[in-house]
Amino acid sequence: MLVDLHVHSEGGVREMFEHAKQIGLDGLGFADGPGFETLDDIRSAARETGLKGFCGCAVQTNRGVLLCYFPDVTALRSGDPWLAIDPDKPPAAKDVVAAVEQRGGVVIAAHPYYKAIAAPMGDHIFSISGLHACEAASPLATGMQRDLAIEASDSLHLPCTGGSAARTAEHVGLAATFFAEEVADEAALCQMIRDKKCFAVLALGELPRDARPSTPASRPPRFDDHRGGRRPHGRRPGGPRRDGPRRDGPRRDGPRRDGPRHDGPPRDR
Repeated sequence: MLVDLHVHSEGGVREMFEHAKQIGLDGLGFADGPGFETLDDIRSAARETGLKGFCGCAVQTNRGVLLCYFPDVTALRSGDPWLAIDPDKPPAAKDVVAAVEQRGGVVIAAHPYYKAIAAPMGDHIFSISGLHACEAASPLATGMQRDLAIEASDSLHLPCTGGSAARTAEHVGLAATFFAEEVADEAALCQMIRDKKCFAVLALGELPRDARPSTPASRPPRFDDHRGGRRPHGRRPGGPRRDGPRRDGPRRDGPRRDGPRHDGPPRDR
């Protein structure tokens, strides 16, 4: 069973399901806000297209983005304030993991080494206990960033998942997760991830440049954000660009000599 485990409903839930069916996916996992407002739309579109639809959420924490799936989403919609988010202060990753674990859910580290977010996870993944999987296949991340995610998941003994993080229907399926067995609902999804019966699948190396989100203004540009070895604005990390001559004073060896190098007679060999 092949599921794109990380999509957002901004591109239209029905349109995303229709595109997923055309390219041969078996289901979609929606990771919107923690309010699960799109649950009814996901259920309806899944029935109409004959695919599986899973409702989860993505939470921006102080240590990257966490994908959260629960065995009983309807219980959370009934008034369980499982996560109180302060818009001016992202929650601590450890607190999100604890809240999800208390409700029997699973937590996936989403593209942990992808840098174009306000608080990328990076190597903090090794200090977050309680993770159940690592999103190693993502078209947002570069090849090196995906390799680092795979190495981290291997070191932590976590299964790898794949998700496109698509916000438009045309990007659905650029990465996906293969499940060894049929997944009927969110409860079965959580159990399969806990049992490590999933594998990451990448259909496209990187998302097209015009479709990649820009670096947020809250984080200053980094010299390693460029690609192809070109530094931003033509400047070096060590200081400003030099537009004038390299030396302001005269040459140290005096004026240029037009004659022979030795003024005296040639030496006998």
